[in-house]
Amino acid sequence: MPLQHILSPAKLRAAVCKRLDWGAGQMFGPSMKLTKYTDYAIRVLMYLASDPDRLASVAEIARGYGISQNHLTKVVHNLGRLGYIVTARGRSGGIRLARPATEINIGAVIRQFEDDFDLVDCQNCVVQPVCGLSGLLNRAVRAFLTVADGYSLADISTSRSKVIPLMEAWIETHGEQHQPRPRRSRTADRAPEQAAKALRTAKE
Repeated sequence: MPLQHILSPAKLRAAVCKRLDWGAGQMFGPSMKLTKYTDYAIRVLMYLASDPDRLASVAEIARGYGISQNHLTKVVHNLGRLGYIVTARGRSGGIRLARPATEINIGAVIRQFEDDFDLVDCQNCVVQPVCGLSGLLNRAVRAFLTVADGYSLADISTSRSKVIPLMEAWIETHGEQHQPRPRRSRTADRAPEQAAKALRTAKE
């Protein structure tokens, strides 16, 4: 979902290409992108940065972005483990940033959430010992991360007053069809059958 003042993938690619003195489409195609896990982590941090003093719930963040709450819960757990967020328990609890957005570096977040920066599988290539592609791609990845290192969470975030209207408009347009449906338990599925059986037994 587009938000204002965000370092978009297109802008990041353009910045990297400028650093490498490449044309905008010379190396980076649409297939080069972060994993959803990293994407969701940055989205959560941006949401919390939009109003850092307010406690937010995982459910409201998932609903606002239109993504799976189950997946987001795993991301939030890791963000807490890495010290990016803190959790307040209880009925009025929630999550918030553990430190100012100016102190959270985007490059560091990407490094901690991405488990593989290999753009191609060089390890299983027969010409790898004499190929120059791996060096070029390693240079590209370093440039990518160098650009991300130059941005803090505060640089790519905006105020809640700008974020929430966009989320509400998205929900109004798309409705709830993109929201994950809660899984029904087997007990719930068998409830009507069990009730009917109990009724027959009572009549006998």
